[in-house]
Amino acid sequence: MLRLLCFLFVFGSLSGQAQVVSSHPTAVAHGEIELPRTSDTHQVAYHEQVLLRGQTQAKLHARGMQWLGQYSQLPARQEHARPQPQASISSPGAQEYELQVQGLRIPYKLHYLVALNTAEGSYRYTITNFTVELYPDQEHSQSAFIPMEKYLDAVFIPHSNEEQLVAQIKQHVEDCAHTVSEGLKQAMRGTSGEAAMLRPGTGATQARLRR
Repeated sequence: MLRLLCFLFVFGSLSGQAQVVSSHPTAVAHGEIELPRTSDTHQVAYHEQVLLRGQTQAKLHARGMQWLGQYSQLPARQEHARPQPQASISSPGAQEYELQVQGLRIPYKLHYLVALNTAEGSYRYTITNFTVELYPDQEHSQSAFIPMEKYLDAVFIPHSNEEQLVAQIKQHVEDCAHTVSEGLKQAMRGTSGEAAMLRPGTGATQARLRR
């Protein structure tokens, strides 16, 4: 039942209590967390430019390829067969989380995409395409995939179950982005980032990314 609740409130069809707003999607009214969104596509996206002086582009490219392949079921995708002065690689990832409301727990999976651009002495990463996967239940035989932006573009009755669920998902996105970025930074410095990447994000985010 709660999985159905999660699915329906996104589209504003829960007993008339939820209302989807179709105006400007940058306004966020779910808790204190405001997720970063791009100005053109309005997608949730975290990005940062990191300097690593003395590191060659080829070495950074190789580290990025290795790290991206540690946690993804699919191989990292690269735009060029060989490293270029500005090389791009990307790979999907996912982490499992749990929503809690009225004493019940709702497991779900948070999908995302990591894109990495490497150059001489620096790299830039972007974490975006956040999508919530709600698992099948007795009433639904297939998983439901909902872009994170759908949750952000809807407003609900203050302190309602729907608003609480969205606030939890937003916190999970923040935790996920922090976990991924820290794992990547360790790997790009030449230290292992596997443990940080595979650990599900829980609790409050300890550091804010550049937006």
